[in-house]
Amino acid sequence: MMQHDANWNYLKGESFRVVSVPYDGRELSVVILLPCKGRFKEFERSLDFERVDQTLKGITPHRVLFKMPRFRTGSSLDLRDGDVLSLQT
Repeated sequence: MMQHDANWNYLKGESFRVVSVPYDGRELSVVILLPCKGRFKEFERSLDFERVDQTLKGITPHRVLFKMPRFRTGSSLDLRDGDVLSLQT
């Protein structure tokens, strides 16, 4: 379990919460949008570029107690597959 008590950029919206979790060195961060319980479909329908942009402009530093299970993600891509890349000559 990852747990931090820190000042991070945070916003509580009507149907969601958002937190910007900085990586080591604070040059990069991952932004996590978390819909409120029972409001995922509503949140998903309202999500577009303008909404995300407006939300990110509204986040401000707050003291946040952040807990999240550790996880790994990964992917692989076979670049030899002609369907992956669309090259025009």
